[in-house]
Amino acid sequence: MPTREEQILLQLRENPTLCARIEAILNIAADEDGSCDTADDAEERTVEELRNLGNELLTAWAEKRHNRGISTVKGANKRVVKHSKKKSIGTPHTVK
Repeated sequence: MPTREEQILLQLRENPTLCARIEAILNIAADEDGSCDTADDAEERTVEELRNLGNELLTAWAEKRHNRGISTVKGANKRVVKHSKKKSIGTPHTVK
């Protein structure tokens, strides 16, 4: 059974976008690039990264949930057809 750290690393490998955000937050904490001159600068960058992280997490969650729902419905009823954009422009108007 993998350790907690190994499980976290596996999850980060499966989610490269999440991994990049976490890395960016860690870089802010370490101030490796020296771009945070004040605590306000560090706070501003951290808040922005956390907002982006939250947005990406919720988007990924919603997509997975949506796909799971589609799979469940398709599995329950083989006649279900995925909705797609209509290609018809409608019927032409008649001239009076």
